[in-house]
Amino acid sequence: MEVCADNSQPFRKEELTKTSNFFDDAESAPWTVDGCGQRVYWKGCFIIEYEGEEVIARHEVCDGEGKVERGTKLYFGGGKVKEE
Repeated sequence: MEVCADNSQPFRKEELTKTSNFFDDAESAPWTVDGCGQRVYWKGCFIIEYEGEEVIARHEVCDGEGKVERGTKLYFGGGKVKEE
């Protein structure tokens, strides 16, 4: 089991650097990601960002990627999601 470092910081959306075929084997939203320092990629999703049980941000439908740190949970609705 992977141990997560506690590097809590706000989630920052970045421009998507992957092509459409990257999502051929991606999960369909809805999808929840519990942060542990992993990268997440999405296409055509809205995002609700949680810290613990509290909603701290809502992001409109977009494409993107970003690193999800420990203590952050993201709920994706709409399109496709892939974690690495």
